Amino acid sequence: MKRYMKKTAGFVISATLATASYGGSNVDRVSVGELQGFTGPLESMIGPMTGGANLAVTESNASGNYLGGTKITVIQGDSVCIDPAVAIAEAERMLNANVMAIMGPNCSGNTGAVITNVLVPNGIVSISPSATSPALTTLEDGGWFFRTAPSDARQGPVLASIAISRGQTDMAVTHSNSDYGKGLADAFVTAYAAAGGKVTVLAGHDDDKADYSADVAALSAGGSSTLAVLGYADTGGRGIIGAS
Repeated sequence: MKRYMKKTAGFVISATLATASYGGSNVDRVSVGELQGFTGPLESMIGPMTGGANLAVTESNASGNYLGGTKITVIQGDSVCIDPAVAIAEAERMLNANVMAIMGPNCSGNTGAVITNVLVPNGIVSISPSATSPALTTLEDGGWFFRTAPSDARQGPVLASIAISRGQTDMAVTHSNSDYGKGLADAFVTAYAAAGGKVTVLAGHDDDKADYSADVAALSAGGSSTLAVLGYADTGGRGIIGAS
């Protein structure tokens, strides 16, 4: 993961380099934004991502090779992952601090909001390490947005193929009621049914509930012994698994 994210962060740095060179600027320091879900449903996964990104910056600064010795400063912001208003506000704060590119956001809904409301109007490059919604593929991003994680339009069929290969020909499916969860569920269910699988129950679940026993009971009512949980590791997905 660190090696993977190091490459991602390096891409952000390259984009910054291109921007600075195009403007013909001679500066001794530039800033890039790191807009990640330091709190929220992906909190437990952010550590390796931020570690890899900042490692790339540290190595670049130590080398002295970036723009003839120009140093990179990272400005961090917490998108909380699933609140578009917070993500937009943090991205705008980064713009006011003159960042030249942004790493993130992580969650698909926030990412779409930042693309539409911040990146496109201001011409800022952003690269997400984890936003996977298929809707982002066709969203009008002006060529400013990139991502390194494959779309759920690909992940869903792969997951369906794995399930069928294991002989799991019927299952209940639950997904987070979010852009991420709905997009992955649509892709998975379509591919699973096409491969001969039967979905006995398909239901969304809300995040941050205190008790998921009713959700699990409804999913079990379909009679399948297999459950696919398409949700966030730190909130609803973990809650469903814990109650199963």
